[in-house]
Amino acid sequence: MSNHILFRLPEDKVVHELFCGEQVTQLGAYTEIGNVPGYVFSPFSPSSQSPILLFRPEEEKAWILPKRFSARHIDYTDTAEQERTAYQRAFAKCMKQLEDNRVRKIVLSRRLTLHLDSIIDEEDRKNLFIAACNNYPHAFIALIETKKWGIWLIATPELLLEEKNGSLHTMALAATMSVEEGGHLLPEAWSQKNQAEQAMVADYIEEKLTQLHLPHSRSAVYLKQAAHLVHLCTDFTTPLPSSNLLGNIIEALHPTPAVCGLPTDQASCLLSKIEDHDRKYYAGFSGPVLSDAGTHLFVTLRCMSLHENTGTLYAGGGLLRSSDIETEWVETHRKMKTMLHLLQ
Repeated sequence: MSNHILFRLPEDKVVHELFCGEQVTQLGAYTEIGNVPGYVFSPFSPSSQSPILLFRPEEEKAWILPKRFSARHIDYTDTAEQERTAYQRAFAKCMKQLEDNRVRKIVLSRRLTLHLDSIIDEEDRKNLFIAACNNYPHAFIALIETKKWGIWLIATPELLLEEKNGSLHTMALAATMSVEEGGHLLPEAWSQKNQAEQAMVADYIEEKLTQLHLPHSRSAVYLKQAAHLVHLCTDFTTPLPSSNLLGNIIEALHPTPAVCGLPTDQASCLLSKIEDHDRKYYAGFSGPVLSDAGTHLFVTLRCMSLHENTGTLYAGGGLLRSSDIETEWVETHRKMKTMLHLLQ
């Protein structure tokens, strides 16, 4: 299998298809991003097993999403019960760190392994990608197929950084509710826990942009719907710098408190000890850079890695001292439904 990528930008009908062959470069630092065009796929925490990847396509195509489409139903069994026990242990450890004031927020993630009733072949993967595009028109959708680092399907609502109309745009996306439980309410009517969680992310981004001496505007908090879930969001816009600071801005922003915690260094260190799994490319970011499609980097949320007849889903939630384990567990399950719905 050669390295192959499909992606569709939010609100678009055009699919970009990249045939990369063996053309992949491992980057040593975020600051190297933006030096040459390509497609970036970065993990949550770079390592020798999960490096920052830059794909430089040998051939590119663009095609329009089919108007009518149906994918086959895929049955599966999962490991939810085993995962719940592990999550309970990790949650207790996180709460201890919060109560001891070692961190103000920590984002605990978990996995869910699916044992699929059949092998997911190349045609199945393309069909899952198309289904995701049709089901989630407001999300960034990508299918990244690599020989060495696995196959990943992504349907994420969260922007890390993009160039648009001569400006750079990023967002603070955090806090989660379903429409049914009150996600339609105005931001000020959300719980104090949700409002505080999202404000931490927004304040962090503003601080980082200020440290980089980038003039910027900050929007009011608004609701951003992602499939069946709603989040609180704040947009930030800064004029496009005269020199290439893309890599420096990425290095300053990632990982944000939305996927890690606050302070980020302490939270990241604690998570490496508390979580019993490697996040790999979950909670990293991916997207085109300096390409014909522009520069659009999105946080790798609502994702699933695929291997023959196995799928691994990832989801997380921000914990504060006021967090409740049952509420947080349900939130991760709701986030995983984004991928689970594609199999049904």
